[in-house]
Amino acid sequence: MGERKAWSDKRAEIMSRPGAGVAYEAARIRFELGEAVRLRREELGLTQAEPAERPGSAQN
Repeated sequence: MGERKAWSDKRAEIMSRPGAGVAYEAARIRFELGEAVRLRREELGLTQAEPAERPGSAQN
């Protein structure tokens, strides 16, 4: 078996690949948008199903 790498070394290896930075940034934006939607839904006291019941929406 190979030697285990520290997470910081593995992350640096992955992020050095072509396109990794762009993909990481896109994933970060999607995560932050989803989190903002969830927090707002919770502030309004809505379940996941309730916003999906509105016309033009679907629960995923």
